[in-house]
Amino acid sequence: DPARQFEPITNLQTGGLVVVGRNALPGNSFQDVVAHAKANPGKLNFGSVGTQVDLFFAVLKDRTKTDFQVVSYKGDAPGITALLGGEIDALASNTLAVAPHIQAGKMKALFATRSKRSSVLPNVPTSAQAGLPDLLAGNWYGFVAPSATPKDVIEKLNKFIVEALRDPAVLARLEGLGLTVIADKPDEFGATIAKESARMKGIVKRANVKISN
Repeated sequence: DPARQFEPITNLQTGGLVVVGRNALPGNSFQDVVAHAKANPGKLNFGSVGTQVDLFFAVLKDRTKTDFQVVSYKGDAPGITALLGGEIDALASNTLAVAPHIQAGKMKALFATRSKRSSVLPNVPTSAQAGLPDLLAGNWYGFVAPSATPKDVIEKLNKFIVEALRDPAVLARLEGLGLTVIADKPDEFGATIAKESARMKGIVKRANVKISN
């Protein structure tokens, strides 16, 4: 239980997913893809590169009332290879992995699961701009300490880490990777952990996801 076993220090960064399609996929927007999926239920294949993406697709199916197949891959590289080879119709992957292929015109970007557009892919619409205002997904990474860590130590760690994250060179490097630096206070990061835990619990329940080995 992260709320009981850890003390939050600061949320380092957050990065969303980018949903991309093969160039031959009909239409140029996500709503075009939704219409195509509804006209061809169960025939489109969407590539997943991890458990979080599986959950994202479960929510996407529910929100758009579409039926498509989810094909799992062990990482971004094999998923991208499958999309470029025409084995799948669409893929959800991290920004840095797909950006070069989008920029080279090898695949079409449909939307990014972010609250604002990425500096790496400024022409790619956000979830809200694609008609899915509350559909956010991606990874966030933060610093935590064991639950018994004294408060003054937590505050010192927060101060030093936040200063480092806000260094112009560090900030530029992280933003260049398509990430959004957060660098917040311990109580703010604690609230994020609690909110995300509750949100993901609801998603797992609604999607009826089962854990298997």
